[in-house]
Amino acid sequence: MVQVEMTHLMEEKTMQPKLVKRDAFTIVGYQFEASLVELEKNKLDLAYYNELVLHKDLILDRTTDEVTFIQSYPLTEHFNPRQDRFKHIIGYKVRKAISLPDNMISYTVPACHYMKAKHMGSPQEIHDTHDYLFAFCEEHQEYTPLGFDLEEWSLSYNPFTSANEVDVYLAVR
Repeated sequence: MVQVEMTHLMEEKTMQPKLVKRDAFTIVGYQFEASLVELEKNKLDLAYYNELVLHKDLILDRTTDEVTFIQSYPLTEHFNPRQDRFKHIIGYKVRKAISLPDNMISYTVPACHYMKAKHMGSPQEIHDTHDYLFAFCEEHQEYTPLGFDLEEWSLSYNPFTSANEVDVYLAVR
């Protein structure tokens, strides 16, 4: 793990991104497409989160009860995540995808490097942490985003409170 030398003050919370390498892993859960406006307006992340938690016992070979939320998007000049639809996947990590429950998919995240930061606060403000990681990569041109990121929601995650800590990972090369 390499410590990146930069500290960002955001609403009196210090974020210090780190470059980390992670092995490939597989999740089982739900996939949907939506813009950020649609996601927020329709509370899709909350709806799929609730559905996932309700049916977690149907997901065999789970390795954790922590939820992983993945976003995959094109890296084009005209892509606007607020307006353009892109892929979201919410699920649990598994050793192996066995016997998928109805309406669920399996998705394997490749091994790669990530720029990591801890978001502390409301889920409605997590886009600020994502924006910060993109800006950090733009400023430090040796890091190029790969078109997906992920969030790991701990067991204490509560979408109705601002007292959350979420690890945010931006895939980079």
